[in-house]
Amino acid sequence: MVKAFFGNRALVLFLLPFLVAGYMILHSFYAVDYLKFDRVNLGFFGIYENTPLTIIISAALVFFNAIIVNNIFNRNEFKEKNTYLPALIFVVLASFSEAYYQLNGSVASSFLIALVIIQLYRLNQNEDGRKDIFNAAFLFGLSACFYPVIFFFFPILFLTVWVLRPFVLRESILMILGFTLPLIYAGILSYYAGYDLDNELFNSSGTIENKSLYTIAGSLLLILSLTAAAPLLMTIKKSGIRLKKLFRIIFFLIIAFGTIFLFEIFWTNNQGGFYLMTLPLSILLTYAFGERELRPFPTFIFYVIFMISVGKFFYAFKF
Repeated sequence: MVKAFFGNRALVLFLLPFLVAGYMILHSFYAVDYLKFDRVNLGFFGIYENTPLTIIISAALVFFNAIIVNNIFNRNEFKEKNTYLPALIFVVLASFSEAYYQLNGSVASSFLIALVIIQLYRLNQNEDGRKDIFNAAFLFGLSACFYPVIFFFFPILFLTVWVLRPFVLRESILMILGFTLPLIYAGILSYYAGYDLDNELFNSSGTIENKSLYTIAGSLLLILSLTAAAPLLMTIKKSGIRLKKLFRIIFFLIIAFGTIFLFEIFWTNNQGGFYLMTLPLSILLTYAFGERELRPFPTFIFYVIFMISVGKFFYAFKF
């Protein structure tokens, strides 16, 4: 499986819907306690009853998110040749989160963040970027409405823009305006829908009921990240100025989402940060597998992660 996605044949992406569907089918027949849901929490856009349609929407967002991440990787030439590993990595890692199996604020927010990255990566130093900056800010504000903890990381958007472009006051004002508009829409919706923006809406992802599973998965991801470190640093060292800037944006997102994940683990016991973190991780972890030939050890670690992602439906992994 890894070898197929490691190559540069785009047809392999047709396997992704079957992989996503496989996880969904396992969840339908062998759902574990911490992956069962009654309601759909969409942050500032309200809480709704769970229906089969919301499950389908969530699976579709996972698939399209994987495609977008892979498109970002190949279109911006993070490697010399195309590869489809980012999509595979995203689908497998995301399967540890409840957002994979049930629509909630974090899965919607992650999809919008992927669109934000596309807008940011269109920016060039010497071209008019007002349209792309406004779009990025609007999408970022919308993602924060779905997963409100992201509000605290609005300054990250300024940093990512300033990585690619010099400071321009008019563009900064457009960013603030674009970010604010979704808040106004959410406020109007909440007023007419008659629900209060209370603490429950701020926690629009599921709780972590099985910390042992996340500890195991996190440890394996750490090992995989360490195997990616040397090839990644070598690539950054040899890359041009623009690619270095694109990498810097990915690192900003890792820091932001990693902070959210750690905050949720120790204070709110939520797991949305993990799902958000899979987006930039899917890009960086691709470097662990080698350039022209697959490296055996990282491939082995990934297969272990994959087996655990499937095995969690049959074994609790609680210690």
